[in-house]
Amino acid sequence: METAYLSLTRGDGGQNLIGPELGEALGVLRTEELAAARQIDGGKQFFTRAFDFGFSKTADETLRFWNRDSVLKDMVRVIRRFRPQVIVSVWQGTPADGHGHHQASGILSLEAYHAAGDPKRFPELQAEGLSP
Repeated sequence: METAYLSLTRGDGGQNLIGPELGEALGVLRTEELAAARQIDGGKQFFTRAFDFGFSKTADETLRFWNRDSVLKDMVRVIRRFRPQVIVSVWQGTPADGHGHHQASGILSLEAYHAAGDPKRFPELQAEGLSP
Protein backbone atom coordinates (compact mmCIF):
# COMPACT_ATOMS: atom_id res chain seq x y z
CA MET A 1 0.00 0.00 0.00
CA GLU A 2 1.04 3.57 -0.58
CA THR A 3 1.07 5.87 2.44
CA ALA A 4 1.76 9.52 3.15
CA TYR A 5 2.32 11.73 6.16
CA LEU A 6 1.21 15.36 6.20
CA SER A 7 2.81 17.52 8.87
CA LEU A 8 1.27 20.96 9.14
CA THR A 9 4.46 22.46 10.63
CA ARG A 10 8.12 21.52 10.70
CA GLY A 11 8.27 21.70 14.50
CA ASP A 12 10.61 24.67 14.59
CA GLY A 13 8.82 26.31 17.51
CA GLY A 14 9.17 23.34 19.81
CA GLN A 15 11.61 22.34 22.48
CA ASN A 16 14.70 20.22 21.96
CA LEU A 17 15.79 18.01 24.84
CA ILE A 18 18.58 16.20 22.96
CA GLY A 19 20.54 18.99 21.28
CA PRO A 20 21.19 22.72 21.00
CA GLU A 21 19.05 23.31 17.89
CA LEU A 22 16.15 25.73 18.27
CA GLY A 23 14.02 27.75 15.87
CA GLU A 24 14.82 27.28 12.19
CA ALA A 25 17.68 24.87 12.97
CA LEU A 26 15.26 22.69 14.93
CA GLY A 27 12.80 22.81 12.03
CA VAL A 28 15.54 21.60 9.67
CA LEU A 29 16.46 18.80 12.09
CA ARG A 30 12.85 17.67 12.49
CA THR A 31 12.33 17.83 8.73
CA GLU A 32 15.36 15.56 8.30
CA GLU A 33 13.99 13.21 10.96
CA LEU A 34 10.68 12.95 9.11
CA ALA A 35 12.49 12.33 5.81
CA ALA A 36 14.51 9.56 7.49
CA ALA A 37 11.30 8.03 8.86
CA ARG A 38 9.82 8.01 5.35
CA GLN A 39 12.94 6.18 4.14
CA ILE A 40 12.13 3.48 6.70
CA ASP A 41 8.36 3.24 6.17
CA GLY A 42 8.33 4.07 2.44
CA GLY A 43 5.69 6.78 2.78
CA LYS A 44 5.62 10.17 1.14
CA GLN A 45 6.19 13.26 3.26
CA PHE A 46 4.18 16.47 2.82
CA PHE A 47 4.15 19.80 4.69
CA THR A 48 1.96 22.89 4.77
CA ARG A 49 3.02 26.48 5.26
CA ALA A 50 1.78 26.54 8.88
CA PHE A 51 4.38 28.11 11.16
CA ASP A 52 5.19 26.52 14.51
CA PHE A 53 5.35 29.61 16.71
CA GLY A 54 5.72 27.74 19.99
CA PHE A 55 3.25 26.69 22.66
CA SER A 56 -0.33 27.71 22.08
CA LYS A 57 -3.16 27.02 24.51
CA THR A 58 -6.12 26.91 22.11
CA ALA A 59 -7.04 26.28 18.50
CA ASP A 60 -8.43 29.82 18.26
CA GLU A 61 -5.09 31.25 19.33
CA THR A 62 -3.26 29.11 16.77
CA LEU A 63 -5.62 30.02 13.97
CA ARG A 64 -5.04 33.72 14.70
CA PHE A 65 -1.38 33.16 13.75
CA TRP A 66 -1.88 30.70 10.91
CA ASN A 67 -3.58 31.81 7.74
CA ARG A 68 -6.43 29.30 8.03
CA ASP A 69 -7.39 29.38 4.33
CA SER A 70 -3.78 29.02 3.17
CA VAL A 71 -3.09 26.05 5.45
CA LEU A 72 -6.43 24.48 4.53
CA LYS A 73 -5.66 24.96 0.83
CA ASP A 74 -2.26 23.28 1.32
CA MET A 75 -4.00 20.34 2.98
CA VAL A 76 -6.61 20.08 0.22
CA ARG A 77 -3.84 20.23 -2.40
CA VAL A 78 -2.11 17.26 -0.77
CA ILE A 79 -5.34 15.27 -0.47
CA ARG A 80 -6.33 15.93 -4.08
CA ARG A 81 -2.83 15.11 -5.33
CA PHE A 82 -2.31 11.97 -3.24
CA ARG A 83 -5.99 10.87 -3.37
CA PRO A 84 -5.97 8.71 -0.23
CA GLN A 85 -8.59 6.08 0.42
CA VAL A 86 -8.20 6.57 4.17
CA ILE A 87 -7.30 9.68 6.16
CA VAL A 88 -6.25 9.34 9.79
CA SER A 89 -5.78 12.33 12.04
CA VAL A 90 -4.01 11.91 15.33
CA TRP A 91 -5.84 14.96 16.64
CA GLN A 92 -9.57 15.39 17.23
CA GLY A 93 -9.73 19.18 17.39
CA THR A 94 -10.61 19.37 21.09
CA PRO A 95 -8.78 20.57 24.22
CA ALA A 96 -7.99 16.90 24.92
CA ASP A 97 -5.42 17.17 22.09
CA GLY A 98 -3.20 19.30 24.28
CA HIS A 99 -1.78 22.49 22.83
CA GLY A 100 -3.44 24.67 20.24
CA HIS A 101 -1.42 23.49 17.23
CA HIS A 102 -2.71 19.96 17.78
CA GLN A 103 -6.28 21.18 18.31
CA ALA A 104 -6.14 23.31 15.14
CA SER A 105 -4.68 20.38 13.20
CA GLY A 106 -7.63 18.22 14.19
CA ILE A 107 -10.14 20.90 13.22
CA LEU A 108 -8.45 21.56 9.88
CA SER A 109 -8.15 17.84 9.11
CA LEU A 110 -11.91 17.42 9.13
CA GLU A 111 -12.37 20.63 7.14
CA ALA A 112 -9.78 19.49 4.59
CA TYR A 113 -11.49 16.12 4.20
CA HIS A 114 -14.76 17.82 3.28
CA ALA A 115 -13.18 20.60 1.20
CA ALA A 116 -11.10 18.16 -0.87
CA GLY A 117 -14.27 16.64 -2.30
CA ASP A 118 -16.12 19.93 -2.80
CA PRO A 119 -15.69 21.44 -6.30
CA LYS A 120 -16.68 24.87 -4.92
CA ARG A 121 -13.74 24.89 -2.49
CA PHE A 122 -10.44 25.97 -3.99
CA PRO A 123 -11.54 25.66 -7.62
CA GLU A 124 -8.18 27.15 -8.65
CA LEU A 125 -6.58 23.83 -7.73
CA GLN A 126 -8.41 22.28 -10.67
CA ALA A 127 -6.15 24.37 -12.96
CA GLU A 128 -3.28 22.36 -11.40
CA GLY A 129 -5.07 19.16 -12.43
CA LEU A 130 -6.26 18.54 -8.87
CA SER A 131 -9.95 17.78 -9.15
CA PRO A 132 -12.17 17.06 -6.16
